[in-house]
Amino acid sequence: MTKTSPTLPLREALSVIGIALCLFVTSLIVASPALAAIHAAKASKHAHKSATSHPKTRAHRKPKRRAAALKKRSEVKTAPARRRKPTPTKTTPTTTTTPTTTASTTTASTTTASTTTASTTTASTTTASTTPTPTTTTPTTTSSPLSGVYVGAADTVDTNAFASWRDSPVTVDSDYLSHSDWSGLLSPSWWLSAWAPFSAEGTPLALGVPMIAASGDTFQAGASGAYDSYYKTLAQELVSSGESNAIIRLGWEFNGDWYQWSVTATGADSPANFVADWQHTVTVMRSVAGANFKFDWNVNNGANPSYSVASAYPGDSYVDYIGVDAYDNGGWGQVLNQTDGLAYWLSFAQQHGKPLTIPEWGIGSSGDDPTYIQDMYHWIQANKAAIGFESVYDYQNALTSGSFPESAAEYQKLYSAG
Repeated sequence: MTKTSPTLPLREALSVIGIALCLFVTSLIVASPALAAIHAAKASKHAHKSATSHPKTRAHRKPKRRAAALKKRSEVKTAPARRRKPTPTKTTPTTTTTPTTTASTTTASTTTASTTTASTTTASTTTASTTPTPTTTTPTTTSSPLSGVYVGAADTVDTNAFASWRDSPVTVDSDYLSHSDWSGLLSPSWWLSAWAPFSAEGTPLALGVPMIAASGDTFQAGASGAYDSYYKTLAQELVSSGESNAIIRLGWEFNGDWYQWSVTATGADSPANFVADWQHTVTVMRSVAGANFKFDWNVNNGANPSYSVASAYPGDSYVDYIGVDAYDNGGWGQVLNQTDGLAYWLSFAQQHGKPLTIPEWGIGSSGDDPTYIQDMYHWIQANKAAIGFESVYDYQNALTSGSFPESAAEYQKLYSAG
C-alpha cells in the first residue's frame, strides 16, 4: 500500500506562518511613528513640570538642612474630592486676652515661652501714600489651629493623600509662586487654578510671594513704585481666581541669605528700605477691588544676621500675621530657646497683638527626631489661642518618604488623635 506524503500540508502550514510574520512586522513599522509621538509628548510634560513644579530648592538655599531626593512628578495632576471636607475654625476676636504659653508636661523643662522681651522698634518712619486701618486683634480659638502641608507646587493630589496618611483633614493649603523672574507674579494661573476648588469650600491658601524676583532689583526701588504693576496684576489675578482671602507670605524668610530678597544691614536692601517696600507693596495689593488679603511677616527661626530682625518689622497696620519657619536644626531646645527662636517670636507676636503662624516646620539637620515632632505638636496645642495656622514641609526630608520612620510614626499618632 502506498503511503500519502505529508510534504504538501507542511509546506502550506509554513506558508501561512510566513504570511502572518510579514503582516506583524508591517504593523510594527506603521505603528512606530505613533509610539514615538506618545513618548515625546510624555517627555515634554515631564520637562514642563520639572521646570515649574518647585520654585525653591531647599537643599540649595539652606545648606544647613540635609538634602533629600526631590519627588518626581511627570505631569500636573487632577485632584479628586478631598477625603474629608475641612471645617473652618471659629474665632472670637479680642484685644485683651493674653494666651497661655505653658507647654505639654512631656517637655516641661523647655517648652514654656521665653521671658525675653521682644523689641517693638520700627526701623523706618517711611509710610505709603495710604495708611491701612490697623488690625491688632489676637484670635481666641476653642480648637486646634488650622493645619496644612506643602508637598509640591500645585500638587492637590498628594495634599489629599497626606490628609489620608495622617488621618486628619488639611485645613490650610500651602504653595509658593516662582521667584526665578517676575513671570510668577504676572502669570500665576497654573498655581491658583489648582487650589481654587478647595478655596471655594473654605480652605485658605497660604502663598509665598517674592519681594524681589530679578537680579539687580532692590527694596529701595520697590518702595519707589518700580514693581507696582507686578503686584497689582498679582492681586487682580488672586481676586479673579477666588483667592481674595489668601494669606500672603510676602518676602518669606527675608532674614536669611538664600533668597534675592535677603535684607542687608545697610544699602538699598537695608531694614529701613525693606520696611518702606513692604508698606508700599501691601498698600498696592490692598487697593485692588475685592481684595481681602492677610499679610504674613514671615521670618526664619534663629537666623541672626548683622542687624536686628525686629527693626525690619513694617508696623501693625501692614501686618496681619507674624510667621516663623522652624525646622529641627539642633533639637527642640535649640528651636525654642535660641536667640530669635520660637519662644521669642511668640512673645513678639503677642506684644503686637498678632497671631503667630508656623508656615514651615519639619525634619532638619537633626534627622529622625520624634521628640521634636512631639514637642512641636504639644507646644502648638498649649499656645493654640495665639496661633493662626501651622504647616509641615513634606517635600524634602519628607515624613512620608520612609526615611524618617520614628518621626513619621509620632506625627501620625499625634495628628490622627488630634
